Amino acid sequence: MIAVDIVLDEDERLASCRIQGHAGAGARGSDVVCAAVSALAMAVSAALRDADGIEARCEAPERGEFFLEVPTYSKECGDYLAGVSSVLIQGMQVVADEYPKHCECRLRKAGEKK
Repeated sequence: MIAVDIVLDEDERLASCRIQGHAGAGARGSDVVCAAVSALAMAVSAALRDADGIEARCEAPERGEFFLEVPTYSKECGDYLAGVSSVLIQGMQVVADEYPKHCECRLRKAGEKK
């Protein structure tokens, strides 16, 4: 099971995203759930790392682990970050809805308990 934990800041923008686990929906290298989650994570992290005015930290210390954090962003980048956040949230929720036995997506605001 892949667990996706998305935390939003007080303005409903991405503060962090942690992805852990393995989908187990197919053989290694041909798991559609893993591929979908990985593609979303890589696209969002690239979009944020390449944006001027957004500080984004990303790490994937080992297989099945990914962490993205947005500690700061400029006011001018707020709308861009909101759009990228929306794509991440909707994309991960679609994957979780389509493959509930292999992926779960939790969404919360910063400061809320898990």
